[in-house]
Amino acid sequence: MGNIGMNTAVKNSIGTRAARVMAVLVLGLLIVGETSLSYAQTTRSYVIVDKQANSMDMGAQGQQEIETTTSTEIDVTKTGDRSYSIKITNIVIEGSPGGSMGIDALIGLESDVVLAADGSIESVTGMDENTGVAAMGGEAVFRERLQSLFLHGPGGDVSIGSEWSHETSMPLDQQGITVERNIDSSYECIGEEEIDGIAVWVIEVRAEIEMTGSGNAGGQQIDMEMSGESKGKIYVDKATGMVLSSEQEADIEGTIDLEAFSILMTVVVSNTVSSTTG
Repeated sequence: MGNIGMNTAVKNSIGTRAARVMAVLVLGLLIVGETSLSYAQTTRSYVIVDKQANSMDMGAQGQQEIETTTSTEIDVTKTGDRSYSIKITNIVIEGSPGGSMGIDALIGLESDVVLAADGSIESVTGMDENTGVAAMGGEAVFRERLQSLFLHGPGGDVSIGSEWSHETSMPLDQQGITVERNIDSSYECIGEEEIDGIAVWVIEVRAEIEMTGSGNAGGQQIDMEMSGESKGKIYVDKATGMVLSSEQEADIEGTIDLEAFSILMTVVVSNTVSSTTG
């Protein structure tokens, strides 16, 4: 009976830990984009909402379901030709088994962002002084989060029918597990619309996602392998190159292997970005 109780406790602990790992791994997962338009934007206020539903088959212990929602509010002010001041004004996390996991320390963070000519982030300041950056997954994850506001793209003019691709590979360390996350994305400008009187390009994005990792968590050797797909649309101000809004969804599934048993895990993620002129 003692072993049965231990296994139940271990499974529940590993399931919760796995949910925490996935919460960080997929935060910002769907908001890596690309285009190359001029950046004449002055000020915009953004709300980014990430919803994640984890379903874990715990074998004899049944299913474990965890749903979390993270809402992030960011103000963006243009300060130069390709430079911006970023301020995170609020973060609300609901349903997380680990609470805020320290990510709410990002509230109040002010950062200066400089873009390259193609819209990719060239430099970001203020990350070393804030513990929330580490809790979020480190500098690379934080930069990826901010990149969602500045589409970086095909290296030329965008028009209806333009297509391009984008690959990212990022090592992440979370909860004692080292994970390699690879995303292969494809983009197509499928049309133009008007949002609140602003002419926008409509960009369709699809991606294939692979995540593999291993490590020791709570004295247990863990190996994980996850894969999935995402799809959605990004709406870009034609005159400024700024993202006005986006909506994307991903379905990811795989296994978390321990020495004595395996957990089958399914993750459904949705991400929306909305903005208003400040």
